[in-house]
Amino acid sequence: MRLTDADIARLAAFLSVAQAAFIAQYTTLAHDRRGLVLQEQPGGACIFLQGSDCRVNAAKPRQCAEFPRTWNNPGWDRLCMAARRSVQAAEAGTLDNSAQSCFFPASEAGTNS
Repeated sequence: MRLTDADIARLAAFLSVAQAAFIAQYTTLAHDRRGLVLQEQPGGACIFLQGSDCRVNAAKPRQCAEFPRTWNNPGWDRLCMAARRSVQAAEAGTLDNSAQSCFFPASEAGTNS
């Protein structure tokens, strides 16, 4: 998962760590050496995936927040193992505009597939 500078700032703030500490603990250099990506768990899952939930859901990287709207590569549905879930109003208020469109209000829980 490639990270932007804004992703790093948002995730570091969400985890209450300095940006340098976030980079050291949670990122690695991308294979193409053109930026930072999130580290992976053994097996390739995102470092923030816990079961089927995202530990940093309210501050997740833009690339995750845009999933699946801007993902159009074959097999995209197998790439993200986090389950779509409802968010409560308090959590929804912490999401940036790009992330808000990827969630549905708790009142709609269970109405999506």
